[in-house]
Amino acid sequence: MWLALSLSFVMAECSGVDPIRQMMGPQASATEVQRMRLAQGAGAPMHARYTHMLAGFVHLAPRAAPVEAMEPGTLAVGRLRLSLGTSYVRHTPVARAIAERFGATASLAAAVLVAQSALGLALALGLRARKTRAVADVGGAVAASVPAFVLAMILQALFAASLGWFPIGGFEGAGFVKLRALVLPALSVALLGATAYAKVACDLWQEVERSPHPRTARSKGASRNRTFWMHIARNTCVPLVVMMATDAGLLLGGIATVENVFRFPGLGALAVQSVMSGDLPMLTGIVALATVCVSVCSAMGRAASRALGAPLT
Repeated sequence: MWLALSLSFVMAECSGVDPIRQMMGPQASATEVQRMRLAQGAGAPMHARYTHMLAGFVHLAPRAAPVEAMEPGTLAVGRLRLSLGTSYVRHTPVARAIAERFGATASLAAAVLVAQSALGLALALGLRARKTRAVADVGGAVAASVPAFVLAMILQALFAASLGWFPIGGFEGAGFVKLRALVLPALSVALLGATAYAKVACDLWQEVERSPHPRTARSKGASRNRTFWMHIARNTCVPLVVMMATDAGLLLGGIATVENVFRFPGLGALAVQSVMSGDLPMLTGIVALATVCVSVCSAMGRAASRALGAPLT
């Protein structure tokens, strides 16, 4: 968490954007901007601003400080205060702005995870039936060289603008309307990520197939399909579950480029806007949430690995 917050501070410092000017708007005079800069401590040395940023994120309140005096969006644990602060540009608590957009990003991340794992395993099963890896190798090379936002624009132009099968962007409405809005953004990421799942699954299956247990099962009369599902696939599900858990954390961190292409009201688009406007509190809050998501999902993957892990049988 400390490293993530420090990196976000460095990125904001190197962006060259003046957050005080962004906060006050173009109509403010240079004198007013300078006065606000001094009041906010923006003219202090970098190490002082860095310390102020960390102290604003987590600090100990005075013993006699009433809980009612806390700023909006502050979490109190005894005397410990956790606060993401207030956005320079939006002038609202960062926690509230993130909470409003977290649901959209979580929905998109879940759709991507389901789509890419299902497509990847289906591709792996097809490659196993054909006993070839050429498709997976070519697909992996293409997926590594094509950015997600390029595929997003192609899908948007073809299936949304030309054919009108799906909405061009946004995430409004309810029920089936929202599901339709998820299809193209999810496929933009899932089609490229599916090849990685296919390659990993094929490699795992080949490794387990060379072990003694499947050969013993075949020698006892088990069919090829039964050997695969009972001995090979079952014993390779653990690393695939861990891979899915890790991907879930990364996706929850924000799919910025795809969200921008589809005007998706998620955390990725909010992060890009925060970088462009120099909104350090908002950027710090998003980075902190992304760090928590990756850490929690990785821990869940390790827990699943310990729970499901067992000797090959």
